[in-house]
Amino acid sequence: MIRMLMMGCLALLAAWAQADTRTTQLARTSILSQVVGLDGTITVTGRAGEISVAGQTLNTSLMGQKMPNAASAFSLAPLSLPSASLSTEEIEKLATPWMQSRLPTVSAQLVNHLTSTGHESAWLDYQQAVRSKGKTKYIVFSLSVKRDGNPTWSGVNVVDSAPTTVFITYTSQAVQLGLPAAWTYPNAGALQYDVRNMNFVPVTAPTVIATAGAYDAPQSMNPSDVVDPDAGLKCLIDQNSAPTCSKAYLDARALIRSTDSVRAVVDYVRRVQPEYQEQPDGSQQASMALDVYQRVIKLPACCCQDAGQTYSNRQRYGYKLQTTVDRYMVNPDGSYTLVNRFNGFSVSPTIDQHKSVQITSQQIPALSSQIINPVEGMLDLLDVSSFPPGQIVNLAPIVYQ
Repeated sequence: MIRMLMMGCLALLAAWAQADTRTTQLARTSILSQVVGLDGTITVTGRAGEISVAGQTLNTSLMGQKMPNAASAFSLAPLSLPSASLSTEEIEKLATPWMQSRLPTVSAQLVNHLTSTGHESAWLDYQQAVRSKGKTKYIVFSLSVKRDGNPTWSGVNVVDSAPTTVFITYTSQAVQLGLPAAWTYPNAGALQYDVRNMNFVPVTAPTVIATAGAYDAPQSMNPSDVVDPDAGLKCLIDQNSAPTCSKAYLDARALIRSTDSVRAVVDYVRRVQPEYQEQPDGSQQASMALDVYQRVIKLPACCCQDAGQTYSNRQRYGYKLQTTVDRYMVNPDGSYTLVNRFNGFSVSPTIDQHKSVQITSQQIPALSSQIINPVEGMLDLLDVSSFPPGQIVNLAPIVYQ
């Protein structure tokens, strides 16, 4: 039997009271935007974004709490062009080295900001309006920085209209093999997207496409199988990346083209799985709590018989489940970069069991410290001392009938 670790009595009690999956707030990220007008006016805005799971809702919105003094997080003077008659290509050739030379300084400033706010990562979008051959064009780029100082940026683009980003969320349909299928997310298998401007305000209504798990990561019970955990993600970004990808639904590259966006942000919600902890012997144990709330020994009608005795348990258990949302920045050519990972933990709905086994009279004295194996399909007797301390949160006394 895979050994299980303690989840905590209070967490399990909360699961018994609430049948849905819940978790605390996950990692927060600073969402910053600098917009430069044709007259040189600079506007900097910021929000504290988050990804969270509450009740039956998975929220991956960036529209979080407004951040005061966002302009103090970084300093970036606009690019000064020598002429208003430059072409798009000429502007890009000037803008790329201009920003590359400033990346170390801006990244260091953002790391200081993260240290002061306690946020895990920062996302900066830059937009500058310029004149090019009698037309208004826009210099745009995105920069993501984690608290360890490692920057990721999209490169500079010059576009003809106010730039937009298509925000895509894919929620895996399958749960980890061995878990009840009902423990999946309520919007499992859904691909949702909308288009947002540089201030992260949606300019289109959300579109939801049911994909029946088309972009899920593959699973296998055979330990010798080689499984790519990002196979589904790669298909979501570019369905031509592998012959096994489904062609029935839109991918990120197609959505960038169809929405005329400069890039995509993909939130890939990975499948529900238990939290595992590695033990000294190298084994993996799933966090769990077990409540054995009724134990009954039923004796035969004739006390002289040593047959017909049964030992039954009523018990409920729940798992500590892990929610992982990976955020990627995707370019029009299909190249992509992981810019953040959000981890959270929730308490599963509980499983209620009624198990009964035949016993002999010689087994009865030892039953005071034994329970029926809670693993589905198993009916062997286990000593309570074989469970990690605290994992059995309640052990009812034995009642004779």
